[in-house]
Amino acid sequence: EIGLALPGGSAKLPGMARKLRIRYDGAICPFKFSGNVLMIANRTAAATGKAYLLFSGLTPLPPYMYRDMVDGKSYPEQEITDWFCPLTSVYDFKLSEELRGKGRQVWWYVCCGPTYPYANFASFEYPWIEGRLLGWMTRLYRSDGLLFWHVNFWPDMPPLKTGDTFLAEWKADTGLRMPGDGQLLYPTEEGPVPCVRLVNVRDGAEDYEWLVMLERKRGRKAAEKAASGLIRSMTDFDRDSERLRAARARIADDLERSGK
Repeated sequence: EIGLALPGGSAKLPGMARKLRIRYDGAICPFKFSGNVLMIANRTAAATGKAYLLFSGLTPLPPYMYRDMVDGKSYPEQEITDWFCPLTSVYDFKLSEELRGKGRQVWWYVCCGPTYPYANFASFEYPWIEGRLLGWMTRLYRSDGLLFWHVNFWPDMPPLKTGDTFLAEWKADTGLRMPGDGQLLYPTEEGPVPCVRLVNVRDGAEDYEWLVMLERKRGRKAAEKAASGLIRSMTDFDRDSERLRAARARIADDLERSGK
């Protein structure tokens, strides 16, 4: 679905909705108005893309992102979207560079997939360090961003009592065999608290910034060499925390020497 905000308030929206339905023969189905926002549910992703192009000729819009779950290569939406976002397991470096050459961004994402041997932090059954290593992968493979769908997916759950270590009332989401998916923050009586997976994602973002700094100081090859010491491919990488800390220490030494 896509939400489109138009100037002039909600008065214009019914007419715009009718125009869309007529033009695309019901492929686009408006389903909700909220103030000056029209929410559109698509029956096909291509139809949503066409709706975006139609509205973009009427009013300035934010970038349109398409999240592609299955295949990184064969969808026409890659020619419509401003930001294309395949699953990490089907990220295509050559295609991504071609799209960036046209002025677009190419992100990637994880959620209930991909599964082992790919890195993922959606499930608390996966090694927590994988959330951190995705920061290194994101920089090494030049992805413009890492998307994750939800961090506080706990509807109707009571706040956790942090003084108790046995949380009988808490039930982790186990959809698609990824327990903990969408639950990187947990509700407590004092407010939300992060899980260890989210802490690793934060550390991976910091490692990403160190690689950016190293590239600015020493060049792209130096940054890629630092990352490839841990990351040999999307399915072959070190999950050893000591090796990661050693790689980070080497980056710190390089940055200090470059700063003198």
